[in-house]
Amino acid sequence: MVNAYHKVSFHGIDMEVPHVPLREFVTICVIPDRKRDLIEFRFWWNKKLVHTVVLSKTLFPSVHF
Repeated sequence: MVNAYHKVSFHGIDMEVPHVPLREFVTICVIPDRKRDLIEFRFWWNKKLVHTVVLSKTLFPSVHF
Protein backbone atom coordinates (compact mmCIF):
# COMPACT_ATOMS: atom_id res chain seq x y z
CA MET A 1 0.00 0.00 0.00
CA VAL A 2 1.29 3.47 -0.86
CA ASN A 3 1.85 5.47 2.32
CA ALA A 4 1.26 9.17 2.96
CA TYR A 5 4.67 9.99 1.45
CA HIS A 6 3.96 8.13 -1.84
CA LYS A 7 6.34 5.35 -0.82
CA VAL A 8 6.26 1.58 -0.47
CA SER A 9 8.55 -0.27 1.95
CA PHE A 10 10.15 -3.59 0.95
CA HIS A 11 12.51 -5.27 3.45
CA GLY A 12 13.06 -1.91 5.15
CA ILE A 13 13.89 -0.04 1.92
CA ASP A 14 11.50 2.79 1.02
CA MET A 15 10.81 3.25 -2.69
CA GLU A 16 8.88 6.19 -4.09
CA VAL A 17 5.82 5.37 -6.19
CA PRO A 18 4.59 8.54 -7.91
CA HIS A 19 1.28 8.86 -9.77
CA VAL A 20 -0.61 6.56 -7.36
CA PRO A 21 -3.19 7.95 -4.91
CA LEU A 22 -2.39 7.64 -1.22
CA ARG A 23 -3.29 4.37 0.53
CA GLU A 24 -3.89 2.53 -2.74
CA PHE A 25 -2.55 -0.99 -3.20
CA VAL A 26 0.03 -1.63 -5.92
CA THR A 27 1.32 -4.86 -7.40
CA ILE A 28 5.09 -5.26 -7.27
CA CYS A 29 6.92 -7.47 -9.76
CA VAL A 30 10.48 -8.26 -8.67
CA ILE A 31 12.88 -9.13 -11.49
CA PRO A 32 16.44 -10.21 -10.60
CA ASP A 33 19.36 -9.47 -12.94
CA ARG A 34 21.98 -11.99 -11.86
CA LYS A 35 24.59 -10.84 -14.37
CA ARG A 36 24.69 -7.30 -13.00
CA ASP A 37 23.68 -8.12 -9.37
CA LEU A 38 20.63 -5.85 -9.59
CA ILE A 39 16.94 -6.18 -8.78
CA GLU A 40 14.29 -4.34 -10.77
CA PHE A 41 11.00 -3.49 -9.08
CA ARG A 42 8.03 -2.80 -11.33
CA PHE A 43 5.03 -1.12 -9.73
CA TRP A 44 1.62 -1.72 -11.30
CA TRP A 45 -1.61 0.07 -10.43
CA ASN A 46 -4.94 -0.29 -12.26
CA LYS A 47 -3.29 -2.67 -14.75
CA LYS A 48 -0.75 0.00 -15.75
CA LEU A 49 2.98 0.16 -15.17
CA VAL A 50 3.39 3.32 -13.10
CA HIS A 51 7.04 3.19 -11.99
CA THR A 52 10.24 1.12 -11.98
CA VAL A 53 13.17 1.13 -9.56
CA VAL A 54 16.51 -0.68 -9.97
CA LEU A 55 18.55 -1.41 -6.83
CA SER A 56 21.61 -3.45 -5.94
CA LYS A 57 20.76 -6.93 -4.72
CA THR A 58 23.25 -6.49 -1.86
CA LEU A 59 20.68 -4.25 -0.13
CA PHE A 60 18.44 -7.27 0.49
CA PRO A 61 18.94 -10.47 2.51
CA SER A 62 19.90 -13.63 0.64
CA VAL A 63 17.45 -16.50 0.34
CA HIS A 64 18.79 -20.03 0.81
CA PHE A 65 16.82 -23.21 0.08
